Amino acid sequence: MLCYVLQAVLEASRDLIRSRQLKKLLEIVLAFGNFMNRGQRGNASGFRVASLNKIIDTKSSVNRRTTLLHYLANLAENKVCRLLRPVCVFVL
Repeated sequence: MLCYVLQAVLEASRDLIRSRQLKKLLEIVLAFGNFMNRGQRGNASGFRVASLNKIIDTKSSVNRRTTLLHYLANLAENKVCRLLRPVCVFVL
């Protein structure tokens, strides 16, 4: 049983590493981070995966109930979903 579970985890990990959609989504996250930090830290070429947890904590200056996660989800659904179509379908 453990062998099957481990195999499933390894297969899922390989799928994530190969995913073009995930790569594009992470590029968008990096671009937003670079835009928000312009002039302070320069342009980053990457970020730590643990930094993704901060997306939920980054609030809008216009509506404090809207987070960067809300904005990115809306962007992916409405503007970029054509590129992310398999991810959008999978999440639903």
